[in-house]
Amino acid sequence: MNRKTEILIGSLVVAVILVFLGIKIFGVSFDRDMVLQKIDEAIEKKDVKYLKDHIEVRGENKELSEKVIEEIVEELEDISVYSLSEYKDDSDTNIYIKKKGKENIIFDKYTIVLKPYDLTISQNIEGTKVFIDDNEVGKFKNDKDFVYKNLMPGKHIVKIAYKDEYVNIEKEEEIMAFNMDNGNEIYLSLELEGRYITVESNIEEATLYIDGKDTEINIYNEYRFGPIDEKKKMNISAKAKIDGKEYESEKINVGDTDYNHFELYIDYEEPMSRQELLREVDNLIDGYETGLVNAINYNSYSYLDGYIEYGSPFMKAQKKLISNLYEKGTTEDLLSYNITDVTSVSDNILSVTVEESHMIYFEGETKKEVNNKWNYTVVNIDDELFIRDIKAAK
Repeated sequence: MNRKTEILIGSLVVAVILVFLGIKIFGVSFDRDMVLQKIDEAIEKKDVKYLKDHIEVRGENKELSEKVIEEIVEELEDISVYSLSEYKDDSDTNIYIKKKGKENIIFDKYTIVLKPYDLTISQNIEGTKVFIDDNEVGKFKNDKDFVYKNLMPGKHIVKIAYKDEYVNIEKEEEIMAFNMDNGNEIYLSLELEGRYITVESNIEEATLYIDGKDTEINIYNEYRFGPIDEKKKMNISAKAKIDGKEYESEKINVGDTDYNHFELYIDYEEPMSRQELLREVDNLIDGYETGLVNAINYNSYSYLDGYIEYGSPFMKAQKKLISNLYEKGTTEDLLSYNITDVTSVSDNILSVTVEESHMIYFEGETKKEVNNKWNYTVVNIDDELFIRDIKAAK
């Protein structure tokens, strides 16, 4: 080896050593600036292919799609990567840079790291389902907000949907999961637009019926029902079963009105108590006994109006009796009466036993005390008592 060759080889060795030392001494700044400049240029040029290898999501191993990279690049256009801080274990920032191996063998590789987001959604209907990018991810429970963790950065379509036999409603909104601030929470409020109605009834046992089907919802106290479709034609009514008999309110089609409050009245009155019944029977018999004496004495059936069932055979018989006795000159005085028994024959018929004492005055100034025991058939018509017939008691 000649002297010239030795000098050349020595110079190359020195050069390599100097380059190596330069990289060691100035490499941090040199590598970082060069790589970040290249990333900046790639962002400016929207070089998705290059950036795909220089953008990642913290804690995620899967590669970001080109579509997501494009969305993120749009957000990064006004940001210089030189301004981003390097990764530290206690860093709270949503975007930072970090070293990740080597690039071109000798240079440090830098990547932009994005943190995933926690999405909190609030809405107004229990049981509503949540979809993110057409994938069902859960539903609202226990009247709490829905939280979806580790949402990937980028654009997403968030949809909430509620469906049952009365309504099918949904709402969606596009969000961009990206921000430069500290804190990775995203809050989204979505309100489903459905119609609500309030219903109530006057009967304690009443339940809500929709299109003839029992919802098993008691509406004695005001009840808020919904949501229902704004345009849905739906018949509502109240039904109650009392003592084995079913009662129903009128049917209302809620689609035919803009009103949202409905009083579903059931035409029903509580049956009289035994005490009330006996009092009504006593009033009936007292009115009849007094009225019959006056009707005979003054030849006027009007004294018996309201005590005898209208149009009954007994009514005709009483009119004939009054007329016959008056023609004979017979009059009466009521001495006493006593109700000895009241028995229910059916839902609306009673048998009433009465002991009576009258003084009968015949023409010619003769008189006679007459004592009788009768069985009165009493009928309940629209909650009013009337005498239907009288027969001698055995």
